[in-house]
Amino acid sequence: MVKENTQNNISPLWTPDEKRISNSLMTKFMIFVKESSGNNFSDYSSLWKWSVDFPKDFWRLFWDFSRISGDLNGSSVFKNSDNLTNSKFFPESRISFVHNVLRERDKDEAIIFWAENKFRRELGLKEVIRQVNSISKYLSSQGVKEGDRVVGYFPNIPEAVIAALATAKLGAIWSSCSVDFGIQGVVDRFLQISPKILFTCDAYLYDGNFHSLNEKVNEVISFLPSIKKVIVSTYDPGNPGEIEKFNEAVYWDDLLV
Repeated sequence: MVKENTQNNISPLWTPDEKRISNSLMTKFMIFVKESSGNNFSDYSSLWKWSVDFPKDFWRLFWDFSRISGDLNGSSVFKNSDNLTNSKFFPESRISFVHNVLRERDKDEAIIFWAENKFRRELGLKEVIRQVNSISKYLSSQGVKEGDRVVGYFPNIPEAVIAALATAKLGAIWSSCSVDFGIQGVVDRFLQISPKILFTCDAYLYDGNFHSLNEKVNEVISFLPSIKKVIVSTYDPGNPGEIEKFNEAVYWDDLLV
């Protein structure tokens, strides 16, 4: 954002102070580039120009700087194309999205969840990893493999994140929609991809009130013949719903090891 001063010159609305600049990731990357390659950049513009003129050098150093966990295979770092969408970065390399998200870090907190003003939940990284591994193992036991589809009909709760990561760990494809969707909207989205497993929870919280999901979920899966199992988590750990009201259902907590 910019503003126009009385002399009709364009000036920034805000400029970071020296401390903020020195602590920025951009500055740390410039220092890393200088130490690694000898290239010295004094500002963003010079760094940007170098990244455009020498994209292979730039992205190879960025891989190292970002500490991406993966297999940096082959000599090709960047394949340019006249069509930007056809350009490829590290085309012969492979990374695990899940491994990078769940890799060790300084802070243990992984997910902090607030249920409006009702209650708060915190899951540490080790607990998230445990649940991802458990749910992934169960999905595998149900025949879910790379390329299969798994779906979630979830409010914004920790289990939605964990289910998505457990799916991705197997190389399966995750799709989801909010509980705000009506039945027809959910069916329209999921029917076209023939999912094997549907994740949901017993209820959701809206405007201070809890609403059961079992009737909506049962109707949804009646239109989705590809669904083999419904995995149901509990929105409020202190007040679990009745899983027997869900058709083809298994309880999330029973899958954790």
